[in-house]
Amino acid sequence: MTRQSQLRSPSRPLAPSPAPRAPSSAPPPAARLAAPRPARGSDWLIAVLAAVCILLLLCSHGAPVSPTGPQLLLCQSHERCGDKFYDPRQDCCYDDAVVPLGRTQKCGNCTFRVCFEQCCPWLVNRPRESFVVKVKGHSCYSAPSSDDRVCSRSTI
Repeated sequence: MTRQSQLRSPSRPLAPSPAPRAPSSAPPPAARLAAPRPARGSDWLIAVLAAVCILLLLCSHGAPVSPTGPQLLLCQSHERCGDKFYDPRQDCCYDDAVVPLGRTQKCGNCTFRVCFEQCCPWLVNRPRESFVVKVKGHSCYSAPSSDDRVCSRSTI
């Protein structure tokens, strides 16, 4: 066979073919991008800081907003008085009504703060001392204490 016939021969390729590749255990490039990366030590710190930032934004004291209905505002303490909500830092519930913390009322000839004290009947054989003002939370029928104020009946 001559050199020219070798060049024209279809049985012999003109350029050497690349060697076949051995199967690889590495995933294809698209699969490498979708695989989750292993967690680093600082990932939990970033997650905690993000959660704290979100809570600070939700609980920040920006412009005051009043609820328009019976819903509660997030991060503000509210109490219920009957069917109404109130802020215990400003008001209290007295006789199923929301009243300001400074509200006072007569108890015989004494004045008591309705949010912090209570007017109790005095059931002792003392006709002139007919009421006693006790700290709220103490029973009206408990023994007298140094915090109690005895009030006489009004003569009006």
